[in-house]
Amino acid sequence: LSGCLVAGGNDLSLLSIISPELQSLEGSFDIDVNIAGTMQEPQILGKAEISDASYEFLDLGIGITDINLLGTNTPDYEYEINGKLKSGEGLLQAEAHVQQITEKGIELMARLTGENFEMVNLPELWAIVNPDIQSRLTLSDQYYEGNIMIPAAIIDLDEAVTAVVISDDEIIDGKKANEKKSMV
Repeated sequence: LSGCLVAGGNDLSLLSIISPELQSLEGSFDIDVNIAGTMQEPQILGKAEISDASYEFLDLGIGITDINLLGTNTPDYEYEINGKLKSGEGLLQAEAHVQQITEKGIELMARLTGENFEMVNLPELWAIVNPDIQSRLTLSDQYYEGNIMIPAAIIDLDEAVTAVVISDDEIIDGKKANEKKSMV
């Protein structure tokens, strides 16, 4: 085998084909992969990069900016993924290492760190976090350790209260729900 795949562009919205939630993803990507070896033992070496990307995470009310991810691999089927992204005034960094440990399994070791990362910005909840989490995953084992500090958060209970509609067969404090249709 011998070949290469080189691609790039400035339109990440094409990823919305995979998931409609990715429609607001903007930025550029580059792929550079070389293929060698045989059909029985192919060797794939290359990199994939997303740079200067941004994403509006509407469910959390945040905009993620300065997304930069780089994935590389070696002929020994080891993969490295490194990335940084910003939300609010904070930064989140991720690094991961994937290697094949047996013919049937892989091992993923990852670390996620950050400082003053705006995790949510909704009328009822605003929070920034300082995560430091490590993980090790295999097909049969999962291990996580670390902490997530929340140096600042605001919870507005007036905004968070919503009405809950009770079903007709529900009994609350001795009264049937049809006597009282909703509770706050």
